[in-house]
Amino acid sequence: MCDASVILMMAMAAGLGQAASSELKKTPVQPAPAGSMASVEIALTPVVGGGKNAIQWSPYGQRCPLTETAQGLETKIALGPKDAPPIAVALSKTQGSQYYNMISIDHDRNGVIANNERFTTKPNLSRGKMWSQFETVVPVPATDPKTGKGISNPYKLNLWYVEEPDAGAEKILRYSRDWWLEGQGTIDGVRAVVLISENVMDGVIDAKDRWALSSVAERKQLYLGDSARPITDFAWLGEKAYRIRSVHPSGRQIVLERYDPGVTRKDDAVKRDSYDPDRKAARSGKSVNFLTELISAQRDAQREKKNLFVKFEADWCGPCKMMDELVYTADEVAEASRQVVCVKIDGDRSPALVKRFDEKGYPTMILLSPDGKELKRVSGYVGVRQMKKFLAAKP
Repeated sequence: MCDASVILMMAMAAGLGQAASSELKKTPVQPAPAGSMASVEIALTPVVGGGKNAIQWSPYGQRCPLTETAQGLETKIALGPKDAPPIAVALSKTQGSQYYNMISIDHDRNGVIANNERFTTKPNLSRGKMWSQFETVVPVPATDPKTGKGISNPYKLNLWYVEEPDAGAEKILRYSRDWWLEGQGTIDGVRAVVLISENVMDGVIDAKDRWALSSVAERKQLYLGDSARPITDFAWLGEKAYRIRSVHPSGRQIVLERYDPGVTRKDDAVKRDSYDPDRKAARSGKSVNFLTELISAQRDAQREKKNLFVKFEADWCGPCKMMDELVYTADEVAEASRQVVCVKIDGDRSPALVKRFDEKGYPTMILLSPDGKELKRVSGYVGVRQMKKFLAAKP
């Protein structure tokens, strides 16, 4: 069975459970303004990705450990209510193929794989590894919020398997979701659009998931990465705030109500911008001078008796790009970097160095003494003040 743990982008409240219409629990809030709207019910319908309005906010890919069997590599994916059987998935090789290029998915969960439940792909070489990628839509059982009858949500899966050069590496199937629910309603006289999508990929909509709200005129904003908020959080429509009072586990119905957050929309945006302190850092055109060859950087560090700052990055890494823009151009970081020798390494193009330094994700920053002893290590986005302190460690 897949590992159900997913790194959440923000701290979430407790789950809602599987009731037909679950009430959201929050800390006490200020009352809505006098004369504000009564609650409004909005119906939502499932949307399968692939069109021009694909959403840009998504959880990390789910990891499913694979078990080797006589038929290939097998796993199970749990999607839907707890009483729904898991979806059996198997990877195999067609005759003559060196790599896993076929996936079998038990869409109807009946224990039998039909011909239309098998898909093939052409593995591609990327970042020094062979990637096999698949996509399909599986029906996930749910309950109609109006009639109580059984229905299903079309759940688009993007799946991929990466064959590691190391024969002893753990075999993992990864998947992400490419579907959401969307609906329209009139809220305080404004025609609005609501979007809900999973942040925990379990096929059930609850407090662990996310939502976005906008006017019809600003609908495109819904699909941007910074528009999504936890279902337990409020969202803005113009200068007024709203929250979800209840959400159906199918995701096909929500009830909204007015909410007074005690701040303006502008102040709220500043408060939520975790990069705001780094955006405000002083810049005079200086930046960190990174070398690109580890061997020459090590020689410089030994000769100058300085620590060696090693930055692992990748072209596709969003936090890496944000640090390049906001952190390594800040005057205080540029000044601190003069006390060390800096080198950047593209992990995708340097698999041997990734293995040597046991690098697990991007960005990863490592500080080595002049003789190569590891002093510090940190992964993920690191702000200006933290980076200045990181670089200041003594040999």
